[in-house]
Amino acid sequence: MADHDGRVVWRKTARVPAHRLGDALDLAAEAARAAGFAAVTVACEPTGPRWMQVQRLCAARGLGRRREQLVTAATAAVLRIRDFLSVAWPSAVTAAVHPFDSVTWLACLQVVTQRCGADPGRLAAIGGEEFCALAAADDPDAVGWSRRGLFRRIAAELGDLQRARAQLRAVEADMAGVLAGELGLSRLGGIPGLTLTGAAVILAEAGGPRRYDTSKSLVKHAGLSPADQSSGAFEGQSHISRRGRPRLRTAAWRMIFPLLRHNPVMAAKYQAMVAAAEQGAAQAAARARPGSARAAQAARAVRSARARARGACAASLLRWIYFLTVHGADWDPVAASGGHLAPPEPAAAA
Repeated sequence: MADHDGRVVWRKTARVPAHRLGDALDLAAEAARAAGFAAVTVACEPTGPRWMQVQRLCAARGLGRRREQLVTAATAAVLRIRDFLSVAWPSAVTAAVHPFDSVTWLACLQVVTQRCGADPGRLAAIGGEEFCALAAADDPDAVGWSRRGLFRRIAAELGDLQRARAQLRAVEADMAGVLAGELGLSRLGGIPGLTLTGAAVILAEAGGPRRYDTSKSLVKHAGLSPADQSSGAFEGQSHISRRGRPRLRTAAWRMIFPLLRHNPVMAAKYQAMVAAAEQGAAQAAARARPGSARAAQAARAVRSARARARGACAASLLRWIYFLTVHGADWDPVAASGGHLAPPEPAAAA
């Protein structure tokens, strides 16, 4: 068993059949807790079918990257349902702005696929003129001969999606409970746009922030530190080094998108970094012909600037988490913005 940096924490040789590895996994979990880790991630070489026994034992003990597995399963189910509907019932996908986030839309789709014999035309006997019109069997964009079979597959995928989301909610609640209760880091949820689950995902990949000397070390460990691209007189654009933990870098990158919407400090930082590139691209596009090489180059420059800005924001998020965890401080937008954001004015006395 090794830590995040590959240093061996504990080792044991177990000469037992695969289905009797439970005792070794229990000992590994105890050794991990003694070393300051909350859980163990188990890796198994998929040679032969014995990996299924290891997976069963890990699932029974709550080991492994459970949340990541459930997120992958739920996302795969959504993609397959969308793929099947694009053939069997294309108009259904456009019935809601975000269909897979709509409880009503999912319930209607479940009624069609599970309670109407995979025939949406039967909804006419249930009532609801608008829904029946949408569910009519004469959708001009549908491939009619494959609808019934695809609807049965959609019904099965809906069941998988429902189970995966229910298990995901339970896992995320447990992660938030450990972070707030056992570790006393509920203050991380005070960062606008960052949930306790998101903070737990980052810390699960980074390990305890106190194991790093500075916040810069944590950013470097994630591979988000800037790296210059120059040689002699040549000066290229800087980029992130990508020399670190890919999963930690991915976790921080994913958490940035809600922060750009809900965190004013992060949104201001992002806009300041991309404003110059967007202004230059707009000027270049105005001078260039539509579809020309110069216009395409300007568009690529904007996309590159946005990607670099998101990388810088992800590094800032790791620095915030390090500071709040190591120093026991609460979220302060003025300090997070480097003093650029004015403190809120006190409320006037009644």
